[in-house]
Amino acid sequence: MENHPDLRKDPVSGVVFFFDENATRQHNALKIRNEKNKAMQNEIEELKKDMGDIKSMLSILINK
Repeated sequence: MENHPDLRKDPVSGVVFFFDENATRQHNALKIRNEKNKAMQNEIEELKKDMGDIKSMLSILINK
């Protein structure tokens, strides 16, 4: 394993696995991007709901 920097050994199980640091970075970046997209989507949905509430309130005010 000393001659193979992409191989790692799990100290608990002893399993040897392939570790690609670049792929790990890309995966983490994708995960963060997806989390941000999900947060923005939730914020957009909340804003849509708020706009619906505002429209309802304006409609009530106009009809009085």
